[in-house]
Amino acid sequence: MSKAIGYSLNAFPSDTLDEIRATLSGPARLLGRAAAGPEPLAVELRLGAPAIEAVRREGRAAELEDLLASAGLRCVSLNGFPLSPFHARRVKEDVFRPSWLEEDRVRLTLELAEIGAALAAEGDATTLSTLSGSFKPWGDGPEVRSAVARNVARAADGLRGLFERTGRRVVLCVEAEPFTTFETLPEIVELFERTGPHPHLAANLDCSHQAVEFEDPDAWMETLKARSIPLGKVHLTHALSVKSPGSNPAGIAAIRRLKEERYLHQTIAGSPGAVSSRAADIPDLDIPGAAARAFRGAAEARVHFHLPLFLEGGGGFETTHEWTARALRGAWSRDECRHFMIETYTWSVLAGRGVVEAPRAPEDLAPLMAREIEWARAVVGRRP
Repeated sequence: MSKAIGYSLNAFPSDTLDEIRATLSGPARLLGRAAAGPEPLAVELRLGAPAIEAVRREGRAAELEDLLASAGLRCVSLNGFPLSPFHARRVKEDVFRPSWLEEDRVRLTLELAEIGAALAAEGDATTLSTLSGSFKPWGDGPEVRSAVARNVARAADGLRGLFERTGRRVVLCVEAEPFTTFETLPEIVELFERTGPHPHLAANLDCSHQAVEFEDPDAWMETLKARSIPLGKVHLTHALSVKSPGSNPAGIAAIRRLKEERYLHQTIAGSPGAVSSRAADIPDLDIPGAAARAFRGAAEARVHFHLPLFLEGGGGFETTHEWTARALRGAWSRDECRHFMIETYTWSVLAGRGVVEAPRAPEDLAPLMAREIEWARAVVGRRP
C-alpha cells in the first residue's frame, strides 16, 4: 500500500445515502478530475449514522464502489469522528455524540468499518478516524477515562474479528481535539497505556487541533515512536493564528468574522508550553475591551477553524501553515503512516467572511481543493 495524499469528503453533506450519491456524482467527481494523477484520487469517506444503516440494510456497498470508481476516486480511509448530522444548521458539541461512553459509538464504528472493508482494494489497510472519548464539559475523571479506553479496546477487538472473517484490515485511529477526553499528546499516550497495544489501534494527528493546543509536531512524532504507538493517519489543515491578540484589532476582527453557529471553534491563547486562556468556542469579542481581557499577556491566540492549506494569512491574522508542513514532513518520513487526508470541511461557513475567497456552491470547490492537494504534494516533493 503506497502513501496517499487525498481529501476528506466530509466537506460535503454525507449523512444520508442520497447525499453521498449526490456528492460522488457531483462535486467529488469534479475534484477527482481536477486533481487527477496516474491513479484514482485517494479520498476519506464519511457516512453519517443514517447512511451507515442504509448501506448495510440495503447492501449498497457495491453501489458506493461503482460511484467512487466512476468519479475517479478510491476510498482508502473513513472519517468516523462525526456520526451525528455534520452539515446541520447547528453542530457544535453535538459532533461528539455519541461519545465513547455510549454503546452506539461502538456499534456504529464497527458497522462503518464493515463498509470500509468492502470498499478497500485487495491487500490495502483502511484507516478509520474517531474522536478521543467525550466532551470534557460533560464530565471527566478516572472513571470516564477508563470507560472510554474499555470501549475503544472493544472496538479494536471487533476490527480484529472483522479481519479474521474477511481478510480486510481496518485500523481505528484515535483523533485528539481540544476539550475532548484525551485532547493533548500526554493524554493520547495515557489512552494507549489504558488500552494497551493493539494491531487495529493507532493515533490520528489532526494538524489544526494540535496546533491550537500549542503542541509541537516533532514532539508528536518522537513521543509516539518512543512509546511504540502507531501513527495511522494525518489530517492536513490549518488553524487561525493571531499574534499579540490583546492589541491586534485587525486580528480580532478576523476572529469575530469567523464566529458562526454551525461548528465548534475552540480558542486557546498563550505560547508554546504556556497556555494562558482556553475557551470551548470563540469568545464574545463584541463588548469593548473584551479582547484585551480575554487575551491579556498572550503572545498568540489560535482558533480551531479548519482553513485551506494554501492560505498563509491576511489582514492581521496568519495560519498555522508552518506547523502543518512540519507535521506532514515528519509523518511522511514514518513508514507506517500511509494516509494524509486534507480536511477543510468549513467551506460552507467560510463564504463571505473575508478570510478567504470561498464559493458558496459545492460544484465550484474543486479548483480550490485541488490547490490544497498541490500544496501538500509540494511539501513532500511528491508528483501527482
